[in-house]
Amino acid sequence: RPVFVVTTCPAGIIGDNLDLIKEVNGVGGQIIPIKTDGNLAGDYLQGMIMAYIEIARTLINKDISPEANTVNIIAEKPIAKGTEENFRFIQKLFNSLGISINCRFICKTNLHDIKSFLKAELNILAYEDYMGRMMKDFLQAEYGVQFMRSPFPVGFSNTEEWLYELAGYFRKQSFVEEIVGKYRDIYQQGIERLKPVLKGKRLMVITYNHDIDWILEPVL
Repeated sequence: RPVFVVTTCPAGIIGDNLDLIKEVNGVGGQIIPIKTDGNLAGDYLQGMIMAYIEIARTLINKDISPEANTVNIIAEKPIAKGTEENFRFIQKLFNSLGISINCRFICKTNLHDIKSFLKAELNILAYEDYMGRMMKDFLQAEYGVQFMRSPFPVGFSNTEEWLYELAGYFRKQSFVEEIVGKYRDIYQQGIERLKPVLKGKRLMVITYNHDIDWILEPVL
């Protein structure tokens, strides 16, 4: 099994030489140095991107061919509180369409899934932010992989559109209306429960995101 040696700021400040690690490679396993110390690489986010890229270059097996109805999820946020809850919901949607998740790059995954990254027929961004775009550009350039146009959805209407796009790629459009109908009922029931509590109240929206349709939709 590989061992990753990842630098932080102190390692860069005192001048630790990670290149020397290459001289002991092959002794009891693969040792992978990853230079992400902030004084050289930049901030925390840039360090994560560099680590992900180095892991991909070192571990992804280029000899694996895509398998039908299989996806990878790219650039989830491991430290975000809602990551696992979001994943479980998305996983239910995939299961409803008969689509399996190959690798979460990189979030609660394992060595086998990373090595088998190219087994996925389609790749999906969790977030289309700076990190997501950087990873998408790298993976497309390095491995020629296919990406879904839209990242993970937010709100009911966006989720419905996203689901049709996903189903269209895998030619499973006939399943979508039943899935959407099921969740529309759950969504409407939740709205009805909130109406008596929120009736007549004013709403203040504070967000860094300019797309707030998912907030306004249930309110209006």
